[in-house]
Amino acid sequence: MVAQFTAGEWLALIQHELLLMAAVFFGIGLLDELAMDAAYVWLRLTGRAKTERLPGTELRD
Repeated sequence: MVAQFTAGEWLALIQHELLLMAAVFFGIGLLDELAMDAAYVWLRLTGRAKTERLPGTELRD
């Protein structure tokens, strides 16, 4: 069965496999970004993530 594929069919098969792989890794990256955003929001809401502030005199220089 595999030997009956033409060159165009092989290219279409490779294209579909690469698209599937890209979609899976895009989804993994999306989940990672959402987890990091949720962790940051949680830390900000609970007061454990603080932002350093510069005094106003240092901003004018």
